[in-house]
Amino acid sequence: RVADSEVVETVAVADHLDKRLALARDLGARATLSPANGTLWKELAEIQGKGSWLQMPIMAGADAFIEASGAGPVLPDIVANAKENARIAIVALHRTPIPIDFMSVMAKGLTLIGSIAYPENYTDMISMLREVDLTPAITHRFPLQKFSEALQVSQDPEAGGKVMIEFES
Repeated sequence: RVADSEVVETVAVADHLDKRLALARDLGARATLSPANGTLWKELAEIQGKGSWLQMPIMAGADAFIEASGAGPVLPDIVANAKENARIAIVALHRTPIPIDFMSVMAKGLTLIGSIAYPENYTDMISMLREVDLTPAITHRFPLQKFSEALQVSQDPEAGGKVMIEFES
């Protein structure tokens, strides 16, 4: 949920991998959900509340979604289950076209925004990194001499979080 002041109040994370869900908890997610059991939207509604659209119950009262999976069915599922005026940020690479129900996007007044660019100015990000400890996101550390191994681990979706290559000074 997002407060009127645009501050995120409650973060819920969904993922199929237990390692990533544990990582999300370590980083402060209030709830971690697995879509594997088929009750994701019901569980999310219990956490975020329910929204509505044209008198029909919508399964998630979340104000904002971040789609970071790159998995084909996820984005259409979010559009189908989002409440009116929800915002959806797409930050994953979708390598194949995905059908989106734009009638729902328009009728619900959803905001879709995609981002693959890097900012021209990293000042805000650097300030945030000073305030938030993201150390738990680093699940693997390798010396520069093991760059090839680090690259292999970083390409394994089940490996966990982020891979750090450490340089000796």
